[in-house]
Amino acid sequence: MQKKYHAQFKQVLPSKKVAILYRSEEDFKRELLDRIRERKEDKKEMRKGGGR
Repeated sequence: MQKKYHAQFKQVLPSKKVAILYRSEEDFKRELLDRIRERKEDKKEMRKGGGR
């Protein structure tokens, strides 16, 4: 699927912008995963501390 879209992106965008797009997607995905991990850690800490 990514190969298909890569070819389509390159038809309408310069290679440099396609690279920026991929980098932005990776950064976004990493940020989401970091936030999910933080929430899980916060919930664990609240349970340990008797967070009622």
